[in-house]
Amino acid sequence: MKIIIATGGTGGHIFTGLAIAEELDNLGVKVLIVASKSALPDAIIQKQYPLEITCQRPLLGKNLKQKLAFPVFLGLSLFQSIYIIMREAPDGVIGTGGFGSFSLVFVAAFLHIPTIITEIDSVPGLTTKILSRFAHEIWLAFPSAKNKLPAKKTILAGVPVRKKITKPTKTIKDFGLCDNKPTIFVFGGSRGARHINEVLEKVLDLKILPDFQFIWQTGDSQLTTRNSKLPNVYITKFIDDIENAYANADLVVSRAGALTIGEITAIGLPAIFIPYPYATGQHQLLNARALEKTGAAKVILDKDLTPELLAKEIKRIIEDKKLQTKMKTAMKQFSNPETAKLIANRMLELCN
Repeated sequence: MKIIIATGGTGGHIFTGLAIAEELDNLGVKVLIVASKSALPDAIIQKQYPLEITCQRPLLGKNLKQKLAFPVFLGLSLFQSIYIIMREAPDGVIGTGGFGSFSLVFVAAFLHIPTIITEIDSVPGLTTKILSRFAHEIWLAFPSAKNKLPAKKTILAGVPVRKKITKPTKTIKDFGLCDNKPTIFVFGGSRGARHINEVLEKVLDLKILPDFQFIWQTGDSQLTTRNSKLPNVYITKFIDDIENAYANADLVVSRAGALTIGEITAIGLPAIFIPYPYATGQHQLLNARALEKTGAAKVILDKDLTPELLAKEIKRIIEDKKLQTKMKTAMKQFSNPETAKLIANRMLELCN
């Protein structure tokens, strides 16, 4: 049996696809991953599964030129998808969101090939809204997404998370850090967050938290060298084995993408979320607020973020052990480590 997983170019879509691919692989199913062009697929997917890149581009381009080019790339990607499906003859197709997944899922549904799509954000994206009319089932991570999609097709199951997220292989010393200091893992998603980087840089420059140490993922093209040689900072563009950063951290400071939330809840880590202010439908803010209401996390709006406020909240959480325990317990209630396995098994049921 062969399943194609169609995904976008961001970490949230890619790692969701990899989590499901892992479960399909365990069931003896051949997996092909089809993605839109991005630095991430080349760096990550090809290490594990066959990969094909399509020329799909987003509809909501940033400028007029991009918007005018959309129909051309859409047409090309549809032809690419038809070719891939005719060549591979898959038994089913799973779309994990993002514009990169659109053409393949659409063509598969048109050809009556069983299709499942996943939506891991609290607000469905445009691709999900369109494909929800054609896909057999839609698997959701947040209850709020159900209100905007065909109710009979939706299944609420949580964020599909890779098994390795809960199986670290490195200690804090592998990051060049001490094992007796509070450790903060700071990152802005797979592509980084410039404002978070700028604020953390000032926190380090001002030495507001002298007794703390940091694992700092800056994101692509945002690597700063000013603090790279400090003894209490491990700094890098991207951490492929992110499970090791989670396992050695006492607190996470990050954006509030759904995959990030899914991984943090699987570990049960206290978190400070700084939602991306321009996310479609404010889905990152809604994601983060859902956890804050239960006491699992603290939310700081991007516009309110300052070095002093960030340092104050980090220190408050780290120094209050009872608060940390409460946050960890609250985090765990959002976790479902079996979601990827459930989707994989359901895909096989639809194919038979």
